[in-house]
Amino acid sequence: MKKIAAVLLTSLVTSTPLLASAADAGGTVDGGAYDAARVQAQTVVTTLHDGKQISYTVTITEKDKILYDFAGVLNADGREHPTSSTNEHPYLNGDNVMRKVTTGLFMSLTPTIRSDGTILLGLKLSDSVLVGMDAFEWQGISGQSPWVAEEALEGSVCLASGKRISMPFGKSGRTVTVRAKII
Repeated sequence: MKKIAAVLLTSLVTSTPLLASAADAGGTVDGGAYDAARVQAQTVVTTLHDGKQISYTVTITEKDKILYDFAGVLNADGREHPTSSTNEHPYLNGDNVMRKVTTGLFMSLTPTIRSDGTILLGLKLSDSVLVGMDAFEWQGISGQSPWVAEEALEGSVCLASGKRISMPFGKSGRTVTVRAKII
């Protein structure tokens, strides 16, 4: 049984494209620029193939150093699949209660196989780090307040099975490389 899902290319609020390519973000697909106009002009009605799976790798690098490397297999079901690599940092709040702030990489992939055999992969990334912990005292109560810096990326890429796409992530010069293959 085939299921049909439509993908909307623009945001209803801002009218900005939601389907982005590596060229939009200054990236490449296997060394060549990705043709964003062709991708956005393609029909976006997709067929979800029952039982099909997608193997993927998502690697985040900075200055040729691998910061995060995720790999796995997902059902090509058009549903969001979250994963993360996080750390918890305890701190004492103003009510003298220990709390925790969670930092690290939160990632979500939404894989769909299109009727032309390409893979539409929704990607959400959020990377946060603990910058510091301020100590405070107010009306005789002391505590701590964490400072967290975060960078995020959200969009969709369209890939030929087995190909990779690279794009910048955040202001720190990091690169996200995504590879997906129908298995």
